[in-house]
Amino acid sequence: MKETPGDPPGLCGPSQGHDEAPSEHLPFSGLHEDKKTTSRSRPTGGAANAKFCCIAAEMKFSPLQGSFPNADYPLSVVQIDHTKLDIILVDDIYRKPIGRPWITLAIDVFSRMVTGFYVSFDPPSALSTGLCLAHSILSKESWLAKHGVKGRWPVWGLPRKIHLDNAKEFRGKVLEKACKQYGIEIEWRPVARPHFGGHIERLLGTILDEVHGLTGTTFANTQQRKDYASESKAALTLTEFETWLTLFICDVYHQRTHSGLGISPLAKWKLGVLGDDVSLGTGLPDKVVDETLLRLTFMPFEMRTVQQYGVVIHKITYWHDVLRPWIAATNPTNPRQARQFIFRIDPRDLSVIWFYDPDLLMYFPIPYRNSSNPVISIWELREIQRQLKNEQKQNIDENMIFAAYGRMRELEQQAQGKTKAIRRAQQRRQLDQRTRASLPMPQIDFQNIILSENEENMFEIEKDLKERILVLDGAMGTVLQKYE
Repeated sequence: MKETPGDPPGLCGPSQGHDEAPSEHLPFSGLHEDKKTTSRSRPTGGAANAKFCCIAAEMKFSPLQGSFPNADYPLSVVQIDHTKLDIILVDDIYRKPIGRPWITLAIDVFSRMVTGFYVSFDPPSALSTGLCLAHSILSKESWLAKHGVKGRWPVWGLPRKIHLDNAKEFRGKVLEKACKQYGIEIEWRPVARPHFGGHIERLLGTILDEVHGLTGTTFANTQQRKDYASESKAALTLTEFETWLTLFICDVYHQRTHSGLGISPLAKWKLGVLGDDVSLGTGLPDKVVDETLLRLTFMPFEMRTVQQYGVVIHKITYWHDVLRPWIAATNPTNPRQARQFIFRIDPRDLSVIWFYDPDLLMYFPIPYRNSSNPVISIWELREIQRQLKNEQKQNIDENMIFAAYGRMRELEQQAQGKTKAIRRAQQRRQLDQRTRASLPMPQIDFQNIILSENEENMFEIEKDLKERILVLDGAMGTVLQKYE
């Protein structure tokens, strides 16, 4: 993969019941059953039939390995996958049903410990995968405190390898680049080989089984649901469901004996980390020094030049004096080309983008040029663009976008939560506000800035650095006021 010049480095520093769902939760489990294969699930044609039969034969007659290959110690392999949960949740405002959420889940294959998750009403995407992986890597103390859970979740650290499905949301430049930056290897699950993802599939099945005991569940199918009125019974908000899931993970799943291990996931984790009289442990994993950098690294990015008016992304203009030194900058390796810079984007909040300064090796928040514009998300922007396109508007610009957003919010306020779609939009906005608040402003430590050894005129360097410090201090002060 082609590297982006000046990309930031990923730095780390010191620092009793059933457990897995039965095989019916695994896709393609029907290959082992005496059931008629439908034309939808089985390819047609001579070559396709032959390939399908080879796969079926391989899955049926190949010897099953007792353990996942190379998952010999904690965080050696982490599997990640998505599923839609069998429960209807309610919004925070009216406590009325808004739909079924998606979960992205990560599991340490060695110990079967849950390393992290992300729950959202949006379908699986690169963002949900990145947020799940960031939650997996970071320490869980703040998460437990936020949800009022007194249990322990002693899992953190960078995995050596993540094992992913071949789904579209897993394949992208952002995820691959971020993993390479932090030294994480990506391994793709072989196509049409579902048993390669068995650990995460069974854990998702276990969680779905537990969800079927909650109020508002939709169960696995209509036969199980029968006359149960899922929407009218729905009672949990997304935050309350996160709290329930955290309690289940910490106090139940991690504590009870796992049939595949003979001990609990927590005991297996401790054994792998601390060791015993027979085997040595790996020791406590290193903790990521810069949590803000980690979260930003898994965010989408755009490459842009810096112009006198600032930077334009999604037809919205951004500016701050922190960009001034880079106006009309040229490529160091090719002076005839304009230099492009990395701008990270949090899809939940487009009011701020994050500029990576290739000299200072730091990210800086860059706000709207027009600070009077309201905060919007990428999903709201797409809806606005769709509406403007339906209205056959031409030459769509920033003013048209925010005018349409104002009209959209007025309609929502008039509806007062009468429809599920509007309640879902309001809930998403609230969730975005909570989650983006977990991305703190970076602390500028100019004492740690390393100057180039090749520079000769130290007086000019010091003078230029002092001028930039004044500009950056002003930039941080302006943006911090926005979040107070």
